[in-house]
Amino acid sequence: MLALGPALALALAAVPPPAVAPASAAAAQPPAQPTVEATFEHDLVTPTGLVRLTWPSISYDRENGEIFVAAEGFVRIFDASGMEVHRFGDDGSLGNVSRAVVLEDGAIVVLTTLNGRRAYFRCDFRGEPTEQFGLTGLPQELADFNPDQMVYRDGALYFAERGTMRVVVTDLSGAFRRSVALRDLVATAIVGDTDRKPPAGMDAFNVDGSGNLLFTMSTMFAAGVVSPAGEVRLFGSRGSRPGKFNIIGGIDADERGYVFVTDRLRSVVSVWDGQLRHLGDFGYRGDDPSNLLTPYEIAVGNGHVFVAQAGKRGVKVFRVRLVVPEPPKPPPPGPQPLGARAAP
Repeated sequence: MLALGPALALALAAVPPPAVAPASAAAAQPPAQPTVEATFEHDLVTPTGLVRLTWPSISYDRENGEIFVAAEGFVRIFDASGMEVHRFGDDGSLGNVSRAVVLEDGAIVVLTTLNGRRAYFRCDFRGEPTEQFGLTGLPQELADFNPDQMVYRDGALYFAERGTMRVVVTDLSGAFRRSVALRDLVATAIVGDTDRKPPAGMDAFNVDGSGNLLFTMSTMFAAGVVSPAGEVRLFGSRGSRPGKFNIIGGIDADERGYVFVTDRLRSVVSVWDGQLRHLGDFGYRGDDPSNLLTPYEIAVGNGHVFVAQAGKRGVKVFRVRLVVPEPPKPPPPGPQPLGARAAP
């Protein structure tokens, strides 16, 4: 065996051993998911107390922070503190109003039933009618279209007939732009999926800020998202645990794309991220202010969540934060090996 000289042996001993990456760094860590923090703020009220409504329709004006509630045939408007500040249509001049949405210029569009027929009015900011219009230019196959839901997004009105899952998109004058047959899209998307059957209809309909159509189907225990290009994504399954649906209700999405869904039987609001991963629930049945009773319609925006309930419990308002955990800090450097020299 070749013997090493004393000088060479000392030089080799001074060389530090190769660095070994810790096992935690070797495997890529998935990004941490946000957690849901929900705080009850208030109910919608008048100076005399709680507005006792059952499952009213609601829409939120994110620009002005006002909530529009249609029930009992007319519209109530509430400010950011939850106090009713105005109402219109209670004299019957607009018929039996079932939906109301607000435009950027402050004008209000209502969906109503007047003299036994569906009617549409554009009103000023006070609710005074300025124009009655109809849906024009519909193709022949939509001649019997009779919507029961209306949503406004980015210069377009979306009308939905929930029983048939047909959607019609128009301009602000009601002129036809396009239609979407959601039932057909869902039926095609679940071909080969033995766990899902074609839906009988949808329970709720909405549109997010990117033009995606949002809808729920209690017979499928699922919700769906359809992109403007027609891509279908379904999420949820039957069950009573978090992340599953029992009797699904309303749906809406906030400005960042988080999706909020109500479960009527579990009495919760279920929160999902843009990739449709479940993040958490809040609400639950009970008599505390933060509890819910059979929630249905929901409206979301500016960090607020508005939930319409059964049993004349009216509408509750929550402040909701999606908190993203900070990434883990790298471990501090270990002790330097003996003989190691600092880089110049």
